[in-house]
Amino acid sequence: MTHPTLDVRVTGRPGPLRRRTVAGLLAVWIAVAATALRAQTPAPGEELDPVTCWWRTTVSAIAVGQPFTLILTCALVETETASAVVDRARLDPKAIELAPFEVLGGRVAADVKAGARTFFQVEYTLRFINDRFFDQDVALPNLTVAYRIQMRAGNRDTATQGMERRFAMPRQSLRVTSLVSGDANDIRDAAAPTFADVAGHAARGRTLTIGGMLVMALAAVVAVAGVARALGATAWRPAPAAGLLSAAALVRGARRTLVAVRARVDAAGRWTADDIAQALTAARVVGACAVGADVSQRRAAEGETAPSGAIAVRGRLGTGPLVIVSGSTTAKTLSRLVAVTPRDGVRLDALQHVLATLTAAQYSDGAPLDDAALGQALATATDLATRLSFERLPLLERLTPWIRRRPLERQVS
Repeated sequence: MTHPTLDVRVTGRPGPLRRRTVAGLLAVWIAVAATALRAQTPAPGEELDPVTCWWRTTVSAIAVGQPFTLILTCALVETETASAVVDRARLDPKAIELAPFEVLGGRVAADVKAGARTFFQVEYTLRFINDRFFDQDVALPNLTVAYRIQMRAGNRDTATQGMERRFAMPRQSLRVTSLVSGDANDIRDAAAPTFADVAGHAARGRTLTIGGMLVMALAAVVAVAGVARALGATAWRPAPAAGLLSAAALVRGARRTLVAVRARVDAAGRWTADDIAQALTAARVVGACAVGADVSQRRAAEGETAPSGAIAVRGRLGTGPLVIVSGSTTAKTLSRLVAVTPRDGVRLDALQHVLATLTAAQYSDGAPLDDAALGQALATATDLATRLSFERLPLLERLTPWIRRRPLERQVS
């Protein structure tokens, strides 16, 4: 009986398309083998060979001492009432002897089910060492496969095994030169994909697919979180970009001023008129950047200091040119915006309270100052400036649709 063969050359590391091709060819090979071996359920009165085995080598000719792979493939009948059971312990690469070849190692592949047949495959790594066989054919081992027929009655949980039977492997030989042996009916120099090879490629493909899906899912979560963060700060928009400094630079400069005022007040133990004026000006700049209002900006002259009602800010992380800035946002302006922007009403209400407290202290006309209220207002303004500078990161600002801040800018104007 002749058996179908399959030759596929696999070089390098196969990609997904090549793995699918190899798997498809192997499936076709198994289907053809099953047809040739009558793997389908036999018709009444028809008998199937319980066990059919054949050799396959990865080369058509060998050199003395050259390792090569010898593949044993067996097809076992398995029906509802009977099945062939092979003594596979005798075929294990660690226990078998395949004279005149030396067994270097091997591996066992997982079984493959096709119709009424179950295929199993064992690979042996062999080499031949005998210098008297140059330019001659050497026969493959005369192996016999021991098996038993397992019969099942009505209860499938109980089975009986028959006497031991043997299947003699067909004779086949290899040429101990670079020529093809005389009884060869095909050329086997191409690498023959085995069950184990296909299973390994499939497992690696599944691992890479799952890894890629996890990475894509993580990227999607990060993207959604960034977009949600950007769209969440509806009312906190930067000032128009017509000035010298960006809104982020203006907020950072105002925050530095507020921190400096806190340091001076803590050192002196009391508030001065200059401290109140600078804190109020910095808070107005923060409020203007928060609602998208205009912030007055001009480059300072050589040696010029910030006048009353303005603060000096440096861009480019505090190393750029000195810019004199001031904002016109008042508590009354923010009170009008609280009603039209309920989503950011808490922040705007806090800014309104800060401006009202600092404004009342600046125009108190000598009345006693409430140091606790001023300290609370300064802390609130510093905290809001810190949050606003973080939310005005360039990436978040680019992700925010510009149309969503236009209604707020029209309210300010």
